[in-house]
Amino acid sequence: MTTTITNWADLRCPWCWIGHRQLGRALGRLESGTRVEYRSFLLEPAGPTRSGITVREAALSSWGFDEARWAAHSRKIVAGGTSESLTINIDTALVVDSRNAHRLLKLVADRELNRFEAWDSLYSRHFEFNDDIADWTVLRSVGEQVGLAGGDITMLVETDEYSAAVDDDIRDAAALGISSIPTVLADSVRITGDPSVGLDRIEGRPAVGR
Repeated sequence: MTTTITNWADLRCPWCWIGHRQLGRALGRLESGTRVEYRSFLLEPAGPTRSGITVREAALSSWGFDEARWAAHSRKIVAGGTSESLTINIDTALVVDSRNAHRLLKLVADRELNRFEAWDSLYSRHFEFNDDIADWTVLRSVGEQVGLAGGDITMLVETDEYSAAVDDDIRDAAALGISSIPTVLADSVRITGDPSVGLDRIEGRPAVGR
């Protein structure tokens, strides 16, 4: 029997990167017939009100944090990343529109390239290196890294291809009552906590292709 794992996430969410790595560990222990879907959930579907500022600046000016509360929140995120051997420079990450990055991920999926690597690389560029993942130079670099043809990436730049697919994901999440991320579903059953633990309840073991 095939099990479908669905992961809803946004590239701007640090907990999603942490969950992504935890999910990766779980997938390595499930049977090869397991089907994995990566779905887009944009924290700001219409794009941020102020692009290009840092996350810390946005937290203190628009998200209701004071200095002390943000410092504690930032430390918690950094510690969460460290637990998964991730470097998350959350204070200096940029507030950007992640839609085009998600469109790139849709293209990666359509071309049957390594979706796990593509998501992971974009998380790293955003949180570890604080690159602008709305910039097509950055997106082209990641796309070529996972094997996309230059012409395919140019098509994304020049059209709105896959934007509707991103919107479909957002509507599907709303229909399922998903309001926070990361959210991982196993055959429509929500997995709470660390996916590498929660998915152990699913029968099966050795590796699954990602």
